[in-house]
Amino acid sequence: MNRPMNSTKVGPPASPSFPDLWRRFFDEVVPAWVKSEYSKKKSLRPEFTEADGRFFSRGVVELSESLTLTRGEHLRKSKSSYFAHPRFRSSYLLYFFPLQAAKFFTLFEQNRQSLLKLHETPFVRVTDFGAGPGTASIALLIWMISQGRPLPEKIELTWIDTDFHILKDGAALLNKFLELEPRLKDRVVLTKKVGPWWSANGPNAAAPSVALFGNVLNEHSGLLESQLSFIENLLENIGPAGAIFMEPADRSSSQLLSRLRDQLVEKGLELAGPCLHHERCPLAMGRDWCHFSTRADLPGKWFSFFSRGLGSERLWLKYSYLWFKGGHPPKSERKTQNKGPPTTLFRVVSDPIKGQDGSSFVLLCTPEKPFKLKIANGRRIYRGDIFKRPR
Repeated sequence: MNRPMNSTKVGPPASPSFPDLWRRFFDEVVPAWVKSEYSKKKSLRPEFTEADGRFFSRGVVELSESLTLTRGEHLRKSKSSYFAHPRFRSSYLLYFFPLQAAKFFTLFEQNRQSLLKLHETPFVRVTDFGAGPGTASIALLIWMISQGRPLPEKIELTWIDTDFHILKDGAALLNKFLELEPRLKDRVVLTKKVGPWWSANGPNAAAPSVALFGNVLNEHSGLLESQLSFIENLLENIGPAGAIFMEPADRSSSQLLSRLRDQLVEKGLELAGPCLHHERCPLAMGRDWCHFSTRADLPGKWFSFFSRGLGSERLWLKYSYLWFKGGHPPKSERKTQNKGPPTTLFRVVSDPIKGQDGSSFVLLCTPEKPFKLKIANGRRIYRGDIFKRPR
């Protein structure tokens, strides 16, 4: 159905504003550390230079191609297969580390009400599944500091990944990060665990305040029963901030998230985002899929340097995600098929599309199938925008 625009736009997704701490860490500390650990050229200059950028840029290009082209299928299927190589590990730290961290930071900023609960407790436990170098965790620490609120007395980080080397690098960089920020002195404790994300936490592990899943589901064509059971059990006990799943913006990854969403909602678990209804996802199959693009200008010159080396500067962050609420009722008290109250808000899940008559429309996420909303010429509509119910 194609209807004219007569609904009220609530607001676009916020473009993140990165604090200076972000630039100091990702544009100064990380490149200098990578140079000291991975450069074969001996230099009396500890700072990262243009020559260093050229030296490492070939690895960044090669890793990018391996993660996106068909010939890199073996690398996409297992993060350990590229983290085990120093060439790819250093390339990840220089380019993909800030890129993926920026996506998490953006999500935190857009859903800040869920995360502000972390400032209300003296002890916070963060479990980072598929942590790599602690990408999501460090993004969370920067976000919490940027809020200007009192920090928890203790922040316990648990990083789980299948590759020991990237965890070791991440731990070294976390120590460098903590040296930058005196407000975190003696507050942060790190535990590293090597193993698959669905088994390394152990049955007796304490429930986290917040769980972060970074690009772990796309490594599998579907979820095993043991993996789904692990996620369900985790969400039953999760703390107030809930659990965030971040995946690439491609169709297979996004639709896998949509199917996971439907399975967990049927079990009575509650969504915090991006969905504004609890009925079945209309984009779990078919041509279209649920993903988002957010304008973001990452500060610092080295991310721009490597972006240009890949063909263009990265100005948009693209991702798909799910955010499940914390503080669930006991399983015995939950109702299945939790649809919640009828929604009066709808999220845009497409870029503007040209119709056969020359007019433009966007897709709104509504139960059963997307709703085509016609837009006036020249009106700016973005993925993630929210509208009140159309008449």
